[in-house]
Amino acid sequence: MRASVQTLQRIGHALRLEPAEIRHLLLLSDHRPDEHWPLAEAQGVSRRLQRVLDELLPCPAYVHGRRWDVLAWNKAASLVLGDFTTLSGVERNCLYMGLIGPLRDMIPEWEDHAKGLVAAFRADYARYRGEPLFDELISVLLQESPEFARWWSEPNVRGWRDGTKLFHHPTLGELVFEHSGFDLADERLNSLRLVIMQPAEETNTRARLISALQVSECDVSDDNGSSTVLDRPNGHDTEPSARRL
Repeated sequence: MRASVQTLQRIGHALRLEPAEIRHLLLLSDHRPDEHWPLAEAQGVSRRLQRVLDELLPCPAYVHGRRWDVLAWNKAASLVLGDFTTLSGVERNCLYMGLIGPLRDMIPEWEDHAKGLVAAFRADYARYRGEPLFDELISVLLQESPEFARWWSEPNVRGWRDGTKLFHHPTLGELVFEHSGFDLADERLNSLRLVIMQPAEETNTRARLISALQVSECDVSDDNGSSTVLDRPNGHDTEPSARRL
């Protein structure tokens, strides 16, 4: 009699094994881990990756996981997209933010943008169909977004697309970004994508971001009397937090 996949996974987690070690344990027990492993969304990223995000300033940049939950970000991303620290659960999901959050009012021709998000998410969802983590998000969106309920029933699918995005920001004004995504390899987190929003050339976007970051830096310096926002990623100390592993 052999132990179940769930039992072996619990043993592996209790022993603090790396994912590769747990997969090897499953293989030794004649299980096929790729078919049985219910992946959980990560809660954060390494300090090294967080430093990469912070070094990209003034470009807004963030990392999301396989369900499109935002796991890490830099200060510029918070200025443009909203304060991620005030969000939790599905509220910090890219699809949710694009359909229901404040981004809806900032993006011209929002409907075309949102339809594209749904079609791209459907392509990713095909790999994780039936997983509770994804079903939870879809259930929330079906209840809270009539547009999602209509578009989700359609068969449209598309892959990730880089491109130019225009924002009418309530405080920063008109912002134009060249939007790019890069898949990252980190087996501990299963699937990560780095999204970089580079200020478009021949626009005032970069200057506006730099000015806003400087103002925010001064505000935090006045409040704390020491370190600045740019010295401390996202306004937090560099000690481990809920969004870092």
